[in-house]
Amino acid sequence: CFEEQPNNPSHYESIRYTIEYNVGRLYEAKHELQKAEATYKKILIDHPMYIDCYLRLGCMDRDKGELFDASDKFKETLRTEPYNFEAWTLLGNLHFSKLELTPCQKKFELILKKTPANPDGYSLIQVGNVWLQSQYMQVKDREKLTLQRGRALSFYKAALQHDPKNIYAANGLGCIFAIKGMYNEARDIFSQVREATADFPDVWINIAHIYVEQKQFAAAVQMYENCLKKFYNNSNTEILLYMARALFKSNKLLECKKVLLRARYICPYDLVILFNLAKLLKTLARQVFEDRKSTYQQVITAEYELKLAKSYFHTYTELKDKTRSENDKSLIDLIIVELEERDCADLLLQVETTIKIEAERRDREENQRRKEHEEQLRLELARKAEEEERRLKDEQQKKEELENKRKELLKRQEEARQKMLEEKQTSIINDDESDEGSRRKKQKTKKKEKTEKDRDRKRHDKERPADRDNKKFKSRPLLSSDSSSTSSGDEGVL
Repeated sequence: CFEEQPNNPSHYESIRYTIEYNVGRLYEAKHELQKAEATYKKILIDHPMYIDCYLRLGCMDRDKGELFDASDKFKETLRTEPYNFEAWTLLGNLHFSKLELTPCQKKFELILKKTPANPDGYSLIQVGNVWLQSQYMQVKDREKLTLQRGRALSFYKAALQHDPKNIYAANGLGCIFAIKGMYNEARDIFSQVREATADFPDVWINIAHIYVEQKQFAAAVQMYENCLKKFYNNSNTEILLYMARALFKSNKLLECKKVLLRARYICPYDLVILFNLAKLLKTLARQVFEDRKSTYQQVITAEYELKLAKSYFHTYTELKDKTRSENDKSLIDLIIVELEERDCADLLLQVETTIKIEAERRDREENQRRKEHEEQLRLELARKAEEEERRLKDEQQKKEELENKRKELLKRQEEARQKMLEEKQTSIINDDESDEGSRRKKQKTKKKEKTEKDRDRKRHDKERPADRDNKKFKSRPLLSSDSSSTSSGDEGVL
C-alpha cells in the first residue's frame, strides 16, 4: 500500500486503514488490549472519521466496566454519523445492562422508526425484552403487568413474522409463557430452541429457571452448572447467583455458601454477591441459635459469622453511597440493607445476653451427661469383664475336673488291665506247674516201673543158668520135635 499510495493516494490509504483496523481487532482477539487501543487511536489521529475505531474503543471500555467512558465513545460516533444503527444499538444495550429501561427503549424505537418497511429484528426483540424486564421492576398494578406482557408478546411475534427461525424471539415467547405460569409450555419452547442451536446460553438458563419454579432444584442446579461449563468457563457470577438461589430454595445452605464464596472470589467488589452472602450468613447463624442442640462452639462460630454478615451489610451501604446514581436500580434498596444490619445487631445482642449463656449451660449438662454415660459404660465394661473372667475360670475349672476324671478313668482302666494281665499270667503259670507235676509223676511212675523191671530182670537173671542148661539139653529134641510137629501138623507143644 505504501509503495502504490503515490499513484492512487485515496484508494490505498483506505486500504491501509482497513488493514490497521484489522490488526487492532486481532490484538483485541488475543486480549492484547493495550496494543489494540494504541492501534485504534493511531488510526483516529490519521483518520478521525473512522467511526468503527470509536465503537471498538467503547466496547473495550464497556468490557472493563467503565460504562461512562464507553457511553462517551459511542456518542462520539453519533456526532460524526447521527443515525449509525450500530452505535444506537450499543448505547441501548448499555442502558439495558444498567436497567435504564426508558432510555434503552427510546434507542431501539428510534431504529425501528428509521426502518418501517423492513424493521430491524434485533431492535424488535430488544424492545420486547424491555417490556419483559418491566415485569420485575416491582410494579404491583396487575393491569399494568398484563399490558406489559401483551406488548412484549407483540414485539416477539413481530420478530417471528419477519424471521420465523428467529430463536431469540422464540426464547422471548417462552419467557412470556413462564411469567404467565405456563411452565410446561415454556419448557417445550425452550427445549425446541436449544435443539435448534447449541450456542445460545440464555435458553439453557431459562430451562433452569423453569426447573426452579417447578421445584426441581437438583435439575436446575445441574443445568446451571452445565451452562457455566459450556459457555462461561466456570466464571460467570450471574449464573453462580442463580445457582445459589436454587440451592437456597432447596434449603442446602452450606452448598449455597460455597457457591457464593466462589462468586465472591471471582468478583470481590460485586455488591449483589456481597448482600446475598451476608444474608446467607445471617440465616445460617439464626438456624444455629434456634437449634436447642447447638453446642457452645457452634454458637461462637455462628456469632463470628453473624458479625461478618453485619460488616458486609455496612460495607454494602458505604459502597452504594459512593457509587449512587439515579438509574442504579440493579442493587438492593438501602432501606432493606439497613434493616438487615439492624436485625444482625439485635441477634448479636441476644447472643450475648441469652443464647450464649444457654449454649454454655447445655454444654455443661451435656458434658456431665457424657461423663455419667462414660462412667456407666466403664462400670458396665468392668462388670462384663468380671463376668467373662468368672466364666473363663468356671470353664477352666470344669475342664480341669473333666481332665482329672478322664485321668482317673484311664488309671482305673489301666489298673484293671494290669490286674487282668496278672491274673492271666498267674493262670498260665499254674497251668505250667500242673503239667510239670504230672510229667514228673509220670516220670517217677516210669522210673519206678523201670526200677521194678530191672529188679525183676535181675531176679530172672539169677534164675536163668539152670534154665539155660535145660535149654541146651533139650534144644535138639525140641528143634526136631518142632520141625516134626510142624511137618506133622501138631500145634503148640509150648
